[in-house]
Amino acid sequence: MKRSIITFIVFLAVQCGLSQRTGYWDLPSKSINGLNYFLFEETGEVMVADENCWEGELVLPTVVNWDGHDYPVKYLASRAFANCKSLTRVIIPENIQEILFYVSYLGNRDIIKSPFHGCSQLESIEVAENNRWLCSVDGVLYKHDRTQLFNYPSGASRTHFAIPEGVEAIGTAAFRGSANLTSVSIPNTVTQIFEEAFYDCDNIKQIDIPDNISTIKISTFHGCSKLKSIHLPDNLTEIENAAFFGCLSLKEIVFPEKLQTLGGAVFRGCQLETVVIKGYLYDYSIKNLLQDLNESAKLYVPASEVDRYKSLYSGTVLPLEEYEGRKETQEYFPEGTKWTEIRLDTLKYNSWYSKVDGEWVPNYETIEYRVQGEYTDTWGEKYKCVYSNGPEWADSLTLLIYKWETD
Repeated sequence: MKRSIITFIVFLAVQCGLSQRTGYWDLPSKSINGLNYFLFEETGEVMVADENCWEGELVLPTVVNWDGHDYPVKYLASRAFANCKSLTRVIIPENIQEILFYVSYLGNRDIIKSPFHGCSQLESIEVAENNRWLCSVDGVLYKHDRTQLFNYPSGASRTHFAIPEGVEAIGTAAFRGSANLTSVSIPNTVTQIFEEAFYDCDNIKQIDIPDNISTIKISTFHGCSKLKSIHLPDNLTEIENAAFFGCLSLKEIVFPEKLQTLGGAVFRGCQLETVVIKGYLYDYSIKNLLQDLNESAKLYVPASEVDRYKSLYSGTVLPLEEYEGRKETQEYFPEGTKWTEIRLDTLKYNSWYSKVDGEWVPNYETIEYRVQGEYTDTWGEKYKCVYSNGPEWADSLTLLIYKWETD
């Protein structure tokens, strides 16, 4: 029997302590001084409506005159300035007390849009200090108690952003289109990351998801084309549809033991080479995963699951123990690595070097080597890099090993 999906559209207020408003399509609307508004006639309050466009800096008004009557501006629609490419700075006054979020229910799913998502030139969102519902820190929009991050200005120039301790939720599309960010630090206080939170952050290279996250929601990292590394927490049980869609640089993913559910197109458009599955995936989850892989990808699964996966996948399936016995860090060294140890092991003196064009060069086919280094990133974080021989790095290590041996 076919199932039909019925989509309901409602409007839900973020938890700022006020009642939700629904169905404002039928409300009186008016354009005043270049902005669109809806009027709640019963309460005599006004909301900044959807899909406004503004060039440069905008100071939202506290009051608008509507047909000779002054009405306080109390609300922002969830898509008030969505995809406004020319907005550079916005100042929210003290009386804006609620953001009315657009929620689209797909079954029991909800997608909450942020009022400034897609504003690619927006550098700062500021809030009046005496606003009792919202606040701004370093140009980022939060709930007043700073437990919810609503909007990061996607045009901000910083390349790294550390979400403050105490934030519990990252709003839907909160970082969407933040092209300058290369990394984001998420504290363990975060328990919810809503849909599309990092959608099209196409320069983010690395991110760790905190331990308290159990679900990666729809399209969370969609289009993060330079994402190379992501840590999935041990408590993760579900990854929803298209969560990593188009993450072209993601080559390896490790599923924690509790993960059982994968939605559709989670890794569509990715080029995964290694998938490590530590636990048990439902049959439909395996089907969804395999639809996104090409046959060159290697699967590492529990020994008891090898036959099951081999019956479904024509590529390489190996027992998990073979992955866990490999080197801890591999594949590449970040730019700026400082080498602290270079060691050649199991040396065979007579076959150490080969003479090529009159020069002695290392012969990689008969050498086992290990290189260990330290890397300090822009923010002072230190990492240890370890590599043992592999064909990808033979050329880049030739001069380094040769120089070390002949000094």
